[in-house]
Amino acid sequence: AVSDAARAAPARGRHRTTLLSPFDSLIWDRKRTLRVFGFEHSLEAYVPQSKRVHGYYTMPLLAGGRLVGRVDPVRSGRTLVARKLTLDTPKAAEPMARALAEAAAWVGCDSVQLGHVHPPQLERRLRSALAAQG
Repeated sequence: AVSDAARAAPARGRHRTTLLSPFDSLIWDRKRTLRVFGFEHSLEAYVPQSKRVHGYYTMPLLAGGRLVGRVDPVRSGRTLVARKLTLDTPKAAEPMARALAEAAAWVGCDSVQLGHVHPPQLERRLRSALAAQG
């Protein structure tokens, strides 16, 4: 398992901030993802809706060489809706905002709408970061 000290150490090198497909090879091996990143992820598309924890098609957030959050996005017209969104740390709000803005552009959306944000005390910070994306 990854120690807390290892997770707290600053990332080295250049890192891209992006949302990962649930089928991305970086997270394909769930046990390895947990061991290397301390991040537990599972595809919940085949889980009954009432039993889903993070959402139907949850996409992990890769930022600074770490997995620091996740979002279950869906497109509604020209709006990218983040139905369920989890931030593992307060510092993940800004990278998540950048990734959501980029994802919205990928799919031809001109706005992002937030659904349920966990933890709720980070919603204001995330909304501010999204507003800063323009």
